[in-house]
Amino acid sequence: MSARALLFSQFLALLALSLIHIFGLTYYWYWIWRWLDIVTHLLGGLWAGFFVLWLATLLGKRVSLIQAVIIGFLIGIVWEIFENSIGALDLRAEWLDTLKDLSMDVVGACIAWFVSRALSNRAEK
Repeated sequence: MSARALLFSQFLALLALSLIHIFGLTYYWYWIWRWLDIVTHLLGGLWAGFFVLWLATLLGKRVSLIQAVIIGFLIGIVWEIFENSIGALDLRAEWLDTLKDLSMDVVGACIAWFVSRALSNRAEK
């Protein structure tokens, strides 16, 4: 994928994430639909994956699937630490939820990697 397409993909992922998060907080959707957190972490991982792929493209590098997994996981850890630091979550009490969140971050990054590869391969044909 081109750097421009990856930048646009980031924008779409962040737009969807932002809208869901804003409405989720405003209308208590996170408390009504407990699974909404899964969607937001998946979108966050998707954004992280597209962001890393975009940076790599600008630098003329390629990102392997394992690198996408590691980076998605690391960005997810930073987010979980942030949530813990502002009191939005207690890592000690909610470790299963944290593992689920990190898993969704990684899945999102993997989806970004696969989408990028599929579109790049299609463009080359």
